[in-house]
Amino acid sequence: MASTGDDKTSTVLVPADCVGVYYVGSDLYIIVMGVAYGGTTDIHIERLPFAGGLKYAIKGELGEVAGFQPYCVEYIEKDIKIPSRAVPSKSIIFEDAEHPLGYVIPIKFFGLG
Repeated sequence: MASTGDDKTSTVLVPADCVGVYYVGSDLYIIVMGVAYGGTTDIHIERLPFAGGLKYAIKGELGEVAGFQPYCVEYIEKDIKIPSRAVPSKSIIFEDAEHPLGYVIPIKFFGLG
């Protein structure tokens, strides 16, 4: 996964120490904090295809490994209606480096925003 010396990077799952999932009005907020290998760039949350629910992953581009670096990333999915027939869930499945198959995180609901 690490660079072979020619500045190549590879997309990898990043470890997440804290994940918050909130639904405000019709927007879904996901906030992730953690510590990644130094040299990890473009750390982002990505929605993954998943029939009948919501699935996300925290990913980054791993280059030359040099120590560790803290990160905090926010993702907002606008105008999503949950729970609904299309998304009948009050939780998400979330993948990170330590949970590559994902784990369930309940969504906290906060008013109409």
